[in-house]
Amino acid sequence: MGSKNTLVTADFPGVTVDWLKKKYDCPVVYVSGAVGGLMAPPDNRIKDDAGGIMGDGSFEYTRRLGEETARLASQAIETATPIQLTPLDAAVKQIALPVDNKIYRLARQAGVLKREGRVWTGDPDKLGEVIDDKKPAGDVAMVTEVSCLRLGELTIFNVPGELYPELVYGTFQEPVDPAADFPETALEPTVVSLAPSGKWMFVGLACDEVGYIIPKRQWDEAPPYCYGRAKSQYGEVNSCGPETAPILMKSLADCARQLQGKR
Repeated sequence: MGSKNTLVTADFPGVTVDWLKKKYDCPVVYVSGAVGGLMAPPDNRIKDDAGGIMGDGSFEYTRRLGEETARLASQAIETATPIQLTPLDAAVKQIALPVDNKIYRLARQAGVLKREGRVWTGDPDKLGEVIDDKKPAGDVAMVTEVSCLRLGELTIFNVPGELYPELVYGTFQEPVDPAADFPETALEPTVVSLAPSGKWMFVGLACDEVGYIIPKRQWDEAPPYCYGRAKSQYGEVNSCGPETAPILMKSLADCARQLQGKR
């Protein structure tokens, strides 16, 4: 419906779900994937009946985008092969995540983000004490979680935010842009590297929303900026901080190893 829409609407996922419900006569669940790479509707792709290019911001555009998405899902269903979905097992890890984003911290103190703050201990596995907002605090953290679900041959990875696709598929920019803030940082574990059977799904925005999850090696908040930009990038403005991806992906790897140990 576009960035200027002020109506409450299910947008294109609502159309996608309704289309698939009618076709397959069964319940349909829509989940977000790796939406951290500014995954936006395709430009110059959605057309009207006369073949003209449509722009977003209308219910007709939304309907056509939702139906096209549903047809892609249907193609996947029609070419799918059965897999074993038992036994069932799960691994969950609760962790502390440092909040370096000053806007997030101010919004929490102002009550806009209604979230409990914790003292950052320097160790994501050690949850600090709850912060009293009436008293000055040092480094702030919040509690979140990652998890893995095993359904037989299928592993489902769950991350609480908007993950950059690089952290799913393992294809990173090479060479690193020299203006990046941490160009020498080691790469995080990726989802594909954690899937034991090669059969996996990824769920973003799972259980929680912590903002963008950006590979630390690509973090670009301090000048000079990557790609010759005049200001910091959108993802960094809407992320808890540069340690978000390393902490979350390591914790996800811990969950995957826990499932492997039970196998």
